[in-house]
Amino acid sequence: MKTITDMTSFKDRKPVDIATSAADELRRLARYADRSQEQLASEMGISRQAMNTKLNGGPLDLTEFVAIALSLGRNPSEVLQKAEQSALAKA
Repeated sequence: MKTITDMTSFKDRKPVDIATSAADELRRLARYADRSQEQLASEMGISRQAMNTKLNGGPLDLTEFVAIALSLGRNPSEVLQKAEQSALAKA
């Protein structure tokens, strides 16, 4: 188990980078699951254009993030952890 001293300080990470990586990870998972933005949008009750915006850097709130991850059969916390690791690797 990691301790707080084993992890990079939160202030060293850019929240925008992590959020962008989270949207990237959702997009990747959707492609892997062969799910279109239209299908995901329909499940959430929004337009395909709105889903496209959310998965391409537009505003994506926590509820939407969780809904998309669950719709793709993924644990939202694991998706976010993967996004955080990806953002740190790019830093």
